Amino acid sequence: MEAQNSHGQASDRILQWMRGVPWSEPEQAELLVKRMQILTESSDHAVAFYQILSQQLSRAFDADLSLARILQFFEASSDHEFWLGMFLKNSDALSALQQLMGMSETIANRIIADPEMFSWIIETSGEPKSREELI
Repeated sequence: MEAQNSHGQASDRILQWMRGVPWSEPEQAELLVKRMQILTESSDHAVAFYQILSQQLSRAFDADLSLARILQFFEASSDHEFWLGMFLKNSDALSALQQLMGMSETIANRIIADPEMFSWIIETSGEPKSREELI
């Protein structure tokens, strides 16, 4: 019972961060957040991640679209804990993901289709690498 109560409190804290984000469709955003919670509920990093995500989304041109694409990215990833840890260690990585996925639907779809590609971008800091370095 106590574990269930602490999970409920964490869930409430996660939903509280939504209040500071300028949503176009708050009800839809809440549904997306609930889907994200299912993916991240077993992580100790979830609450801290949502605080960083809130800061990013509050500055987004279209917070609803950004959240939807970040959710799609997480749904496509096989290692949610890796990405939560990455974004907590390097909040610029989350900003870069949001920016890349906001540049065009094609880029967003490509990153969503292969989330590992984004880790290559972060590892190389966007700099070109030689063929030898990539092999």
